[in-house]
Amino acid sequence: RLARLVRKTCAFSKNFEMHEGILRWFIQDYNENIYQSN
Repeated sequence: RLARLVRKTCAFSKNFEMHEGILRWFIQDYNENIYQSN
């Protein structure tokens, strides 16, 4: 799941800031989903 996200963000983002922002959003969203399922 993460490898696919990284490939998509690398292809999508044109600069490092955008890439970092997308990864931060993904990690936050993933953690919230885990927290809600417990």
